[in-house]
Amino acid sequence: MPQIVTANLSLATSLARALPETRNPPILGAFWQTFAGGGLCCEESFVHRRFTVPLRPMPSSRRRFGRFEPLESRRLLATLGVDIRFLADDAGSPGAELQSAVLREEAFWVEVRVQDIRTDLTDPAGVIALPLNLSWDPNLFQFAGADTTPAAGIDPLPLANELVTDQFPLQRAVASFDADAAAFDPNANAGELLDFFNLRGVRGGALPNSGQGDAIGLNTAETFSRLQFVALANANDAPFTVNLDGSMSFADAAPLDEVAALGNATDVTALANTVAATLPIAGGQISGSKFDDTNGDGVRDTGEPGLADVTIQLTPLDPTGTVQQVTTDADGNYLFADLPAGSYTVAEVVPTGSTITLPTDNQYDVVLEQDSSAADGLDFGNFSTVTLSGLKFEDLDGDGVQDADEAGLAGVTIRLNTNSDDDSSNDRTAVTDANGEYTFSDVGPGTHTLSEVIPANYQPTTPLEGSYVVTVSSGQDRDDLDFGNQPIEAGSTLAGVVYNDVDRDGIFDANEYGLVGWTVELFAGTDTTALQSTTTDAAGNYRFDNLPAGTYRVVETQMPAFVDASITLGSVLPSGQTRGTTNGFNSFEDITLGGQESAIDYNFGEVLAAVTKRMFLSSTNVRQELCANSSLSCQSILGTAGDDEILVEHLTDNRMRVTVNDAAPVELSADAAAVVLVEGLGGQDTVSVIGNQSDEDFTAAPSQVTLTAADQRLGVFGGEQITVDGGGGSDTGVLNDSDGADQLTASGDSLQLTTPDDQRVEMIDIDTIAAISAIDDAEDQADIDAIDFVLRLTGDWT
Repeated sequence: MPQIVTANLSLATSLARALPETRNPPILGAFWQTFAGGGLCCEESFVHRRFTVPLRPMPSSRRRFGRFEPLESRRLLATLGVDIRFLADDAGSPGAELQSAVLREEAFWVEVRVQDIRTDLTDPAGVIALPLNLSWDPNLFQFAGADTTPAAGIDPLPLANELVTDQFPLQRAVASFDADAAAFDPNANAGELLDFFNLRGVRGGALPNSGQGDAIGLNTAETFSRLQFVALANANDAPFTVNLDGSMSFADAAPLDEVAALGNATDVTALANTVAATLPIAGGQISGSKFDDTNGDGVRDTGEPGLADVTIQLTPLDPTGTVQQVTTDADGNYLFADLPAGSYTVAEVVPTGSTITLPTDNQYDVVLEQDSSAADGLDFGNFSTVTLSGLKFEDLDGDGVQDADEAGLAGVTIRLNTNSDDDSSNDRTAVTDANGEYTFSDVGPGTHTLSEVIPANYQPTTPLEGSYVVTVSSGQDRDDLDFGNQPIEAGSTLAGVVYNDVDRDGIFDANEYGLVGWTVELFAGTDTTALQSTTTDAAGNYRFDNLPAGTYRVVETQMPAFVDASITLGSVLPSGQTRGTTNGFNSFEDITLGGQESAIDYNFGEVLAAVTKRMFLSSTNVRQELCANSSLSCQSILGTAGDDEILVEHLTDNRMRVTVNDAAPVELSADAAAVVLVEGLGGQDTVSVIGNQSDEDFTAAPSQVTLTAADQRLGVFGGEQITVDGGGGSDTGVLNDSDGADQLTASGDSLQLTTPDDQRVEMIDIDTIAAISAIDDAEDQADIDAIDFVLRLTGDWT
């Protein structure tokens, strides 16, 4: 049966083109009847006829269906340019044109654009009505509108539906939809080619002169149709095909006669009025390397090798996705290839004995999409943890080397300060075993410090600096971090006070003052040659250190301005026994000391031989007067009755500087003041005493501190918060407790005593300190951490 073709007479077309623009709507009305019903009828003013002709293939390389040409002039034939573009999806809306492959499972858009490309016109009129057929491969493209487009099509098509531009508000429709139509095959039989189109009769139009829409494609290609898809499978050339579904119209009433490819599109020779374009669909990739971060800095430096056979895991954010794992190759590289679009996390399965240095949270968050289809350089750094170990031994000869007869010391605490900083949250401690050995395992990267808590009555010999600072390398253990301590052999001391015993009761009362500058000598037994000689400090204290076991005699040299008032035997710690006898008021005899004992409170009481009225005046500085009667040059500096900030700086051996609050500093030389006395006078006073690089001796107790140097002495009294900083040199110190239950803490280079009423004395950067707890009913507590000085605990510490 011959096919039926309905066509205009040339007269109708000629008249239409000759009519003024106001006559176009009636012609379009006839056109729309053709569009809707398949036949053409015009207003009565136009001659028309219907006729049938058998169709024959045209003598052309392009196969054309339903083309009738003999009655039309070639000058009147109209050409429509069709372009196909692929656009990125921008949060559900069409975005920029794709410049590379779309990722599998990624959304994208297809845009069909048209343009009036008739070459015989200087002023193209544009398109006002158009029906198209659209085809894609359902195995590669998933149409986003499939669920809302029935097989019977949509008539009318809502204006918001982007299948047809909203510039065509009239006769919007889709004739039919076949979701399963196969991909267009140009090699199929000619009669089957139209069966490949998924959407048939996608159409719409406009009547611009009636204010109903606008012509499109006048001077440039403009959008006719947009469709959203999801890419389903990889393909080098996924096709999208567009076919002209019948003869439609330009704004000047010329029917669309021919379609030609524009832009990205190419002509399909197998079917007339058909163009196509292809889109590559590919998988994304994620790659990187796994390396041994030998210095643990989180950066792959030159020479840091890759690590093979480490598992890297890829987890999609979509819970329905598949978790993948790969292992690194011989060079430490890994690759996840052919990945669909989506969000992922990439992490390593950390090998046993390793710690992560890169990335810091052991995962990368990755989004694969068209603009970023490959994520490379996602590297993982690991540091193989190390073991730091050594030996703690008794270095009898003090040479810093463990000899055959020098055993390990058990029960000694070794401290690991990770990263050598003030953050103790990750610090660790180990206690030496029966052989003196210690071990820290699973130590991570960084520069760490190892130190010891020096046992009482020992002094360190190795390392010379007192601690090890170790920068560890991945997988490189250290077992040579030994600590040596030498016993302090001459460990006994004998000490007391020379004081103004006003009431002559032999008790050093709170309102009585120590006497500075008195000479006290130590003799062995009945020898007449003194072993040691010293003078009392600014608080009246005297002390003899490093005494071997034996029997001793202590003799005071009487000063002319004073007479004897009392003499009091002290006690020997740690036993608390009272040992020795007195001989008159100026000599203690037969004081027997064993090894490492401390004899304390062997006190001499004195009173002024002549007391003047001046001593009874309220304005008199009694301590200053007593100092002056000791034939020394003394200078007093007074605080206020309020809360004072007192700073004393020992500038040189013969010069001190004292600052009270905001007052101008006062500098005192040894010539002007061999003894400097500072009185707080009241309030809650804060005192800071700072030594220098010379050798100094400090004696402190709650509310007072003294400093004794070669040419000058200092006494500060009445301070509630006292800090003493040795400032360098080979300094020694004594810290005495109060009558209450005190708390002693030691850590690093600091020793601090806190009383029940919150008075505090802290000694910092002093090489050797003796902390003395007198035998009494109060229970004094000591908490000792890793320290950098020699500490001798004497007396009743718990």
